[in-house]
Amino acid sequence: MNEFPNPKQSLPISSPSFRNQLTLLSCIVIAAGTGLISAGILLLGHLPLKYTIAAFLTIPMGLMFLLSKDKKNFFLCSIVFFLPFASMDFFLGSQPKLFHAGGAQSVLQINIVDLLLVAAYVHLIIADRIKLLNKSRLPIKSTISLGLFLLWCGLSIILSEHKLLGITSLFDLTKVFLLWIYMVLSIRNDVDIDAVVKYLIIGLAIQGAIGIYQAYFGFSSWASSITHGDTTTMESLDKRMFLRIGGTIGWTTVFAQYLCLLIPLSLAILVTSTTWHTTLKMLVCLFFSITALIFTLSRAGWLSLFVGSIITGILLYRHNNKIIRKRLTLSFVGVTFLFLLFFPLMKERILSDDYGSAMARLPMMRVAWNIIEENPFFGTGLNTYSEIMHRYDPKHLIEGFEYPVHNMYLFIAAEIGIPGLLFFLIFVGSIAVGLLRMPWKSRGSLVCISIGLLGGILALLTHGFVEQGIKADIQLWYVFSAVCGLAAAMPGVLGNSIVDTPRQ
Repeated sequence: MNEFPNPKQSLPISSPSFRNQLTLLSCIVIAAGTGLISAGILLLGHLPLKYTIAAFLTIPMGLMFLLSKDKKNFFLCSIVFFLPFASMDFFLGSQPKLFHAGGAQSVLQINIVDLLLVAAYVHLIIADRIKLLNKSRLPIKSTISLGLFLLWCGLSIILSEHKLLGITSLFDLTKVFLLWIYMVLSIRNDVDIDAVVKYLIIGLAIQGAIGIYQAYFGFSSWASSITHGDTTTMESLDKRMFLRIGGTIGWTTVFAQYLCLLIPLSLAILVTSTTWHTTLKMLVCLFFSITALIFTLSRAGWLSLFVGSIITGILLYRHNNKIIRKRLTLSFVGVTFLFLLFFPLMKERILSDDYGSAMARLPMMRVAWNIIEENPFFGTGLNTYSEIMHRYDPKHLIEGFEYPVHNMYLFIAAEIGIPGLLFFLIFVGSIAVGLLRMPWKSRGSLVCISIGLLGGILALLTHGFVEQGIKADIQLWYVFSAVCGLAAAMPGVLGNSIVDTPRQ
């Protein structure tokens, strides 16, 4: 016996009643938005432009949320999309006047990703609490090691001389931890994985395009509203001055690390793509991002990308697929040709006098080792390195230096002790090993995604030997945390499996 539709059930999208309701809802939202804009102009006019931008973003974001069928997917995609713009910080208090070179400043900060993350957690707890409680997929080793790392950071503050700096940095790291947890809990099927990868690649392409624009036209004044300020710096080469770029991420070297983290992923997708439009998108993304990496003039960035790309290429090549091998060869030929176009610039950067920039890292590492020797267990306190480093420099090796050691691992060990460094390495190592094992027992597009993620993570870790890495930049921490969350949520990486029905 056929059942008649219940008139109380939701109407189909094509029905006139639904369209009338949608029109009414849109009018209400537009009217409310107009009122909010008017109020915002009056209330926020005396504040920096970024506060006004953030306030006005709530209107279209709210409308998109109301019209979205999958609320969880809306929050997930929104958070990933805004990751490259998380440097648009809002201070919880007056903006600090003194710049702290070691990382977080002396006042708590929030940003657009934080606001979205709070809303996402509220939705996850209220609307999705059953799945959250019954089908939790948090990997034990990675969750415990990252939690212990965060705990050790907190313990290091107890004996610190600069507790306020430590507390503000711990606040940032807590947000990074919560972001990772959210990514693992929210990614439940192949569709979620594809969505996260899509928006990571979109962000990479946008940042690459912004970087190229900066290289030729400089830093636009309006862009200071969505970053920490002028992200471009002048580099003196033998024959000319050259403008180094930073996108909206921050310092040029931080921007280079961001690019190196995601370029191997786009390369893997390009090599294994099955449609012409995906191939075209990846080609455009790779052209923008690699060209931007060249314009950062980061020698460590070039080397790190080489390491990450080689690892990605070897793992893809071992799949013994003729089509993949052919595309892989063509891809490396194309990338090589792109580097050859800028070879004179790269050669000049490598061979020109860097005024001791590279050699200065050695005495900085010596001082870091002095700190670790005297404070091996809890370090000197989270986010205090630049404040106390000159005390451990009896030979005045770094006299006049303002910034911490350019080695992420020594930096972490010096501030929070060797145990803290071990917890961090266990966290990253467990994810890297899981990704390394996963390709040989996975299915479909997950193979190339896992290989691309592994190549990017190893590229970032390689760069960390000569730079402060994620330790000193919350912007890079966010993207790295999201990438690790995506990796941990993928089936087979850390022993978990897809919770919802996978895409057919």
